[in-house]
Amino acid sequence: MKKLIIFGANGGTGCFLVNLALRHNYQVVAMVRRPGTITLTHPHLKVVKSDILQPDTYFDELAGAYAVISAIGIKAVQQPVYVFSEGIKMLTTAMHRQQVRRLICISASGVEVSPKHNLFIRFFIKNMLQRFLRHLYDDTLRMEDVLKKSNLDWTSVRPPRLTKGSYTGQYRYAVNDFLDACLSISRADLADFIINHIDDAQTYQAIVEVAH
Repeated sequence: MKKLIIFGANGGTGCFLVNLALRHNYQVVAMVRRPGTITLTHPHLKVVKSDILQPDTYFDELAGAYAVISAIGIKAVQQPVYVFSEGIKMLTTAMHRQQVRRLICISASGVEVSPKHNLFIRFFIKNMLQRFLRHLYDDTLRMEDVLKKSNLDWTSVRPPRLTKGSYTGQYRYAVNDFLDACLSISRADLADFIINHIDDAQTYQAIVEVAH
């Protein structure tokens, strides 16, 4: 049974990732700062109290892992953010030491203005969304720079607006390219894309947009 490490496993998308990974018969290690927030029990689920900024809290668990997924998130966005870039820097170093190569990180489509959007949406992203989320997006871009320098089999998944919609299994994605009408996707379908593309070599060392 393949061992899958999930950071941010108790978040909005992380919960879907954990449940879907278990259904795909992975041995799941859920990395969370507050273990009590995960009430799910399963013979193939292990919940570990950890912090992505503190490698000693997860280093040993990386041993023998098949892949690692980062679904970490933050709530405060109006102040400088470093958890994504610094966290992934520490995680990739630990992965190299434990000889784990596959890493998938959730990013955001808004970090770049897609030329495939219409003029109104491009204006909204550049002049409103990127200004309001500038600290978050700046650190997300720094995180992607860390991934590019890591020499791991990484994928940065850039979803647009995340919704609470139901699972559909119907979505589009573009590897190292922009999607037309990349506007929203449910967290359930985002998780489905990630779990079903863990072994997709086409997405290795690539930035992927995914949307309905």
